[in-house]
Amino acid sequence: MAHDRFGAIPLACMKRHIDLSWYSLFHKKPLGDCFVAKHEDVMEKTPLLPLPEGMLIDQIQLTATGLLISVISTHPTSCCPLCAEPSSSIKSHYRRTLRDVPCGGRQVLLALTVRKFYCRNAYCSRKVFAERFPDFVEPWARMTIRHCQQITSIGLATCGKGGTRLAARLGIHTTRQTILRRIMDLPDSSAGVILFLGIDDFSFRRSYRFGTILVNLESHRVVDLLPDREAETSAAWMRQQLDLMAVSRDRGGAYASAAAQGAPQATQCADRFHLGVLTRLKTSHRPISRTAWLAISR
Repeated sequence: MAHDRFGAIPLACMKRHIDLSWYSLFHKKPLGDCFVAKHEDVMEKTPLLPLPEGMLIDQIQLTATGLLISVISTHPTSCCPLCAEPSSSIKSHYRRTLRDVPCGGRQVLLALTVRKFYCRNAYCSRKVFAERFPDFVEPWARMTIRHCQQITSIGLATCGKGGTRLAARLGIHTTRQTILRRIMDLPDSSAGVILFLGIDDFSFRRSYRFGTILVNLESHRVVDLLPDREAETSAAWMRQQLDLMAVSRDRGGAYASAAAQGAPQATQCADRFHLGVLTRLKTSHRPISRTAWLAISR
């Protein structure tokens, strides 16, 4: 029994040696120091996990699902988010758990130690505030800014379900709803002056609900989506575009009436290739707006 009880200890030590040997090779530390980096040996800059200035890696743990990295801030002061008054009076601290970009296919969790400061401005209504890291993580967020950017890029390059499958292969745990929500948070780019407009109907839901899609034929960008395909809705949109010179449409009467009412100064062009750009939009790498991406991807 004694042999069975203690015989597993060398096997466990060997497994720990195999799992953690990569860390010793990169950082030239003995295996006994692989789990904890002392404060005098904290890593300020590392190519595997770049951090903003003033943030240091304090501890690295290898877990069953990935890496757990403890990060501390060394800034002596922090500014109040309400009055922008710097303060060096620390009240307490707490920990935030953040998801970060994967490392070598492993999920990375950051245990960020956040300090609370007293605001010494007598005229400020906020007496205690938590330090902020505007270039690294947003307040109350549960993932870093660079991790959000990765998810957004995956969503823009693929779609909701396809992005989820690709993210899983890259070591990023996310859902289809999260990818779509990140894309919805993107600001819409300004359409600018539209001279040549392409207009056609499209389906929000096949054979059930239809809308109108508007394309700038010069930039090959979808500029807007209308909730229906009524002539009054399209005409109201065209009235806001005072510089329209030509409208390319199909041979239906609804959009012909809309162009005549909303942009009487524009030349109407009816041909079967009026929106051939849409096929290229879905197969090329041209940037399109967030709203148009959602409509085409669904």
